[in-house]
Amino acid sequence: MKKSIKHIITVLLAACIIMTGSITGDTITVNAAAKYEQLEKGCTITMKVGETKRFLMTDEDGKDLVVNTAWKTSDKNIVSIETDFADERCITEYIQFTANAEGTAIISGRSAIDYAIDRYNGFEREHCPDDFSITVKVTKPTVKMTAKQKRCTHFWRVSRKATCQRVGTKICKKCKLEKVIKKTGHKWETITSKVPVVTDVIYEMWINRDDLNINTDEPDATVRLSDYIPAEQLARAHVVETPINPFVMEYDVINLPEGTENAEKAFFDKCHEYDTGYYDASSHEMRGYTFGFRDIYGDEWIDETNTICEYCGRHK
Repeated sequence: MKKSIKHIITVLLAACIIMTGSITGDTITVNAAAKYEQLEKGCTITMKVGETKRFLMTDEDGKDLVVNTAWKTSDKNIVSIETDFADERCITEYIQFTANAEGTAIISGRSAIDYAIDRYNGFEREHCPDDFSITVKVTKPTVKMTAKQKRCTHFWRVSRKATCQRVGTKICKKCKLEKVIKKTGHKWETITSKVPVVTDVIYEMWINRDDLNINTDEPDATVRLSDYIPAEQLARAHVVETPINPFVMEYDVINLPEGTENAEKAFFDKCHEYDTGYYDASSHEMRGYTFGFRDIYGDEWIDETNTICEYCGRHK
């Protein structure tokens, strides 16, 4: 049983890449030498399968919107998005689109400030309108091979590795023909490490208020997994976070013994009871909440083996 929650992710500064671009009407066109382009609200972008584009976005006053926007794609199998990038000065953030398959995807964005206020007040993101949307139309690439490329016995070099998140590309070292590499499945890696014994997994919730300090204030609600599954069966269990997209985290308790599925569901069902915010009868207002999961450790240490996807971090 899993629990999802939406987070504001502060976009981190990463690789510095020089980029330029242009826009024609409502449809953005690509200059072959361009490294990035400027996004506009409501525009339509055309891409080919396997293509990657990088964009900047600012408001009317020139203020950056990439880092201050909660982004999502309607279908990551058609277009996936990434935002952990910055320009050559490591100052201006940009967003990257990758076309994975033919079709149309809607990339939408909403002010991170509005998103944070709604979360504080106990509202879910999907119940609130987005600030803008961008249409991305992806078509199959039309490759015209030269006579040399048709005769070539290709020797491929991978220019961009395919993952479970996006397609890749490969280029022939001899004739420079480029082809798309399909998305892969998860690449599982098994890791064994020494970890302390877990004695409990708890969920804690604090009702939001101006003077809230979750490091010192007692939670307003606590749910213990040991109330549903005996503590001696929790030695190898612990909570994991899996990002579903840049704004959604999925929580799960792994390494539980077989036969505890119903008890685990009951634990998360109880946690979900606090997900709709808190009604303050005195002010007749809904108040938001802050929550967290954590493992409680004992003094003993044991060997733990986990199988994790090298690309996306999912646990098997």
